Amino acid sequence: MALVDTIKGPIERDLLTVEECITEDDNTRCIATEWRLEGELVKRDVHVIVKRGLAAGGQQAQLG
Repeated sequence: MALVDTIKGPIERDLLTVEECITEDDNTRCIATEWRLEGELVKRDVHVIVKRGLAAGGQQAQLG
């Protein structure tokens, strides 16, 4: 039986309900996986995708 680490300690996977929540705005997309035990949130994993990085201004230093 597979165990999932949660805030209440390891719990058998079959006892948990899993939901995915996806949110998106101009520059990010977030995918959150929520693990619930009898309706109570016991674990949340989040993956954030940044669509556009920050512009890096400046000049490269010269050696020598």
